[in-house]
Amino acid sequence: MNTQLANLPETAAKIVSFPRRLFAIMAVDVAGYSKLVELDEPGTLEAWHRLRCEVLEASVSEHRGTVLERRGDGLLITFDSAVHAVQCAADLQAKFAGSATRSTGPSIQLRIGIHLGDVPLVAGTQFEGHGVNVAFRLETLSPVGGVLVSKPVRDEAERLLPFRFEDLGPHRLKNLARPVHVFRLRTTPGRVVHAGLNSCVASNEYLKHRIAIVRIRSAAAGADLEPIGESIVAELTSALSRAHDLRVCSTAELRDAPSSPADVWSLLKGLDAQYGISGVARRSDGRIRVTMEIFESGTLSIIWAETFEGHFDDPFGLEDKIVRGVTRVIQSVIQGAERARVVQRPFDELEPKDCIVRAMPLIQKLTTREFLSAPTFLRRAYKLNPACADAYAWHAWWYLLKVGQGMSPNPAADTAAASRLIDKALDHDPGNPLALTISGHVTGFLLRDSKLAMDLMGRALHKNPASMLGWSVMGLAQCYSGHPEAALKSSRLALKVGSTDPHANMYVCASLTLANLLGRRFDSAVQWGQRMLQVNPNFTAGHRMLITALVHGGREQEACTLAARMLRAEPTFRIARFEGSYAVQKRADLALFLRAFERTQLPA
Repeated sequence: MNTQLANLPETAAKIVSFPRRLFAIMAVDVAGYSKLVELDEPGTLEAWHRLRCEVLEASVSEHRGTVLERRGDGLLITFDSAVHAVQCAADLQAKFAGSATRSTGPSIQLRIGIHLGDVPLVAGTQFEGHGVNVAFRLETLSPVGGVLVSKPVRDEAERLLPFRFEDLGPHRLKNLARPVHVFRLRTTPGRVVHAGLNSCVASNEYLKHRIAIVRIRSAAAGADLEPIGESIVAELTSALSRAHDLRVCSTAELRDAPSSPADVWSLLKGLDAQYGISGVARRSDGRIRVTMEIFESGTLSIIWAETFEGHFDDPFGLEDKIVRGVTRVIQSVIQGAERARVVQRPFDELEPKDCIVRAMPLIQKLTTREFLSAPTFLRRAYKLNPACADAYAWHAWWYLLKVGQGMSPNPAADTAAASRLIDKALDHDPGNPLALTISGHVTGFLLRDSKLAMDLMGRALHKNPASMLGWSVMGLAQCYSGHPEAALKSSRLALKVGSTDPHANMYVCASLTLANLLGRRFDSAVQWGQRMLQVNPNFTAGHRMLITALVHGGREQEACTLAARMLRAEPTFRIARFEGSYAVQKRADLALFLRAFERTQLPA
């Protein structure tokens, strides 16, 4: 026996006695796979099998890699070169992003982690060791569609590849004693679109609000709450990662939760996150209480907090309660914080994201003066970044509301403008769920093509099934096509998603009002119509629905009062114009409105 080996401690001797080899180790996982399977199991399984065989494994072979293990929706892959591993990762993310954009089915997106490590080759066992553990921890930490690498990988690849690596700093990863220096692969640098402004990439990625989910910690040592906290973080990450305007950075794999405000600030800065979510769990007898907080990264000021309770023996019930509670408020809470941030900023200093933030409340309030000023901000957004699909989409939405609210002196011209803008949005980002949703509503309400509208909205909801607005306008399109029972189902899904966004709430109320009205459930239609106008009393399209429901529900005097109020807000309203332009396709459904308008003496 080698004398040097004999003098080593027993454990070390065993380690070095194994054959070993240096590999670039890639860990790959499908983001949000469990949720995708829950929503559409056959479609998800078919899409993942096809993409794994036709795209992933073909790309691995092309870049001289070897698939060693398939672990459900995850894979372990090795390369002889870190350069080949990084090239393959960049190729995979580009191809999967393109597939997600073109697909009308489940959106399969990857997380990838790469580490360069010395690995023991032990016959008859799984490929394992410290290097494999690091790769899998990096993959779990990676954002959806992203690639995280360790410093040895960065050092090798940076010399030979035209890619940029963003330094995220040292991270303490779960069950690893030493920090790992983490870098994020950036395959395309930002593009400056206006002198004096920050760089904007030629997509809508920069519009997303980056949010980090900090581990939920136990308020007391030994409370055995860590597994529950990790599970809540995983479910919350999966749910929020499907939101159109959020980019979620999960920190679930950190070895230790940040213990001080300075640690939290440093963590969020390293992840380039604008907002954070954290929680504290307490256990008393058989109950668990979890306090969740949303805070700004710059000041760590708390902008929302809520406490959730559940039974220790029903952790999934508590998870669901927390995920529903956070997803219900997250977008409106962030929108409020963003408005407060940009409201005092001079117009010529606004960036595209700021312009959209400023425009949205002006659009949603539906008061004439504010509403007509919104396009100034939206035009600036896509002037600064001509690829800003969200800005084009919201401008198309503005034209739709302008026609629907009776503010348009030329509905045909404004319909054409909305159509042109939504085409531009989809030209720049064909898979953008917001653009697909708005395109569907423009197509159904203004162009009166309900079949195509529902197809577009279906594609949008495949991309983002947690969209309250998406399910609401799907319900409206189903009403227009004469299917109020299907519309009720879509509207209930919108309610189940939930949101505190008043605009989305106004639309789900509108969908429920119209579905009940066309289903001849007039009392229910009145209840939802009244709720709709409580959310926004300036929504004149909602006035028409409620007037109709009141008349057919035997409350004609109330309908006359509401009709007079609507005419003050929309003095150009005429029954004949409404008859020629309203989107409902069944003559019997349209007749409900026309009879009600005549009985309330609205102008012919």
